[in-house]
Amino acid sequence: MGRLQHCSLSAIFNACRNYFVKPLGAGLIALVLAAAAPASRPPFMPGFAAVAHTALASAKKSRIDLWTLRRDGDSGGITLGMVTTPRKAARVRIVPVARRDRARGLYASVPCPGALAMINGSFFEGNRKREHIQGLLRLDGVTRQPPSARTTGGFLATDGRTVRVLGRDHAEEALKADNAIESSPILIEGGQNGMRRDDGVRADRVAAGVTTDGDVVLFAAIGKDGGGVSLYEFEELIRAGAAVQGKLLADVIAMDGGPSAHLWLPRQDLFLGQTGSIFLTEAVCVGVG
Repeated sequence: MGRLQHCSLSAIFNACRNYFVKPLGAGLIALVLAAAAPASRPPFMPGFAAVAHTALASAKKSRIDLWTLRRDGDSGGITLGMVTTPRKAARVRIVPVARRDRARGLYASVPCPGALAMINGSFFEGNRKREHIQGLLRLDGVTRQPPSARTTGGFLATDGRTVRVLGRDHAEEALKADNAIESSPILIEGGQNGMRRDDGVRADRVAAGVTTDGDVVLFAAIGKDGGGVSLYEFEELIRAGAAVQGKLLADVIAMDGGPSAHLWLPRQDLFLGQTGSIFLTEAVCVGVG
């Protein structure tokens, strides 16, 4: 297992500063909108305080928000990332990878020109060097792998511009989608909390979904020094993050968590998550166009 590369506030600022002196690509007009907040700032949500917030405004009103959070009574930090792309501008791709290598190199090699952000995709099974994707994989209208026999979770489907989160009772719709992958759990379904209880298992987490306005959203919660959040906490955190923008979340599904969970922001050269060798099933890639 590799070392966690935690994105501190100074790292965010340094990366952004280095980015600004480079030529601006694809009309990007990145700008730091907010920075460190005083210790007396109200909690981000019960149990978590925001000690820093950086917002990067991008082309066609897409944006990236990064919060440094501190859990009550815990010295370790958590970076919460949210990438928002307006419905009419979003370009979404599911790119198959299905190989093992050092994490950052895997994401850097994903063929997704102009990407604003990438997260990891679905679950996998098997031992080292024998891993394979678990569950439905449908790309470009072709089912490459059928759904699993699981009874929980659901599917992330996209036609390249919009995103849908489908429950298991809508597997037939997933099998007709242009592109779809299977994952679990559904954190938010129809605006309702999909997490019935908190099992207390903390790990790095990522998710993808859509707001009530139809905007495409990606999320990541990455802990420092092996920390993280439970799925129950993750659901609450992403709601709080969306509320900062005045957004409501309609449907959100979690992708694979733990050492496999990453958020890669190629334009800012920011990589959140563990940096050791991992197996990457697919990359969920979001851009604008």
